[in-house]
This record gives sequence, C-alpha cells and structure tokens, in this order.
Amino acid sequence: MIYRAYRLNFWGHVLDLQELDCETDEEAVELAAELFGEDPVEISVEVWLGPRRIARLTSSDRP
Repeated sequence: MIYRAYRLNFWGHVLDLQELDCETDEEAVELAAELFGEDPVEISVEVWLGPRRIARLTSSDRP
C-alpha cells in the first residue's frame, strides 16, 4: 500500500511529502518517524492512507 507522509511546520503548512510503500500502518508510522531527521524546527509528520489519517507525530515523538 502507498502511504503519504507529510512534514508540517509549526503553523501546519506542508514542508514536503514522502510516499511510503508499506505493508501495515505500523510500518508506515515507523518510517515516517525517521523523517524528522536533525531538523531543529518544531515540526510534525502526518501519515495518511487515502482519505484516512493514520497518525500524527510531533517533535516529541522523535526516535
């Protein structure tokens, strides 16, 4: 399945989009958590499968 992971800035604007090819929701969330990288800016990542939001991760959820 193709999930979409959106990195959002502090104001909720989309910084970028990454498509993730994963078997499960859990796998998609794990991969999305890696999108935080070393960026010191307060951001969040939302994982979507079609019209359904799977998860919303914040900076405090960084691995």
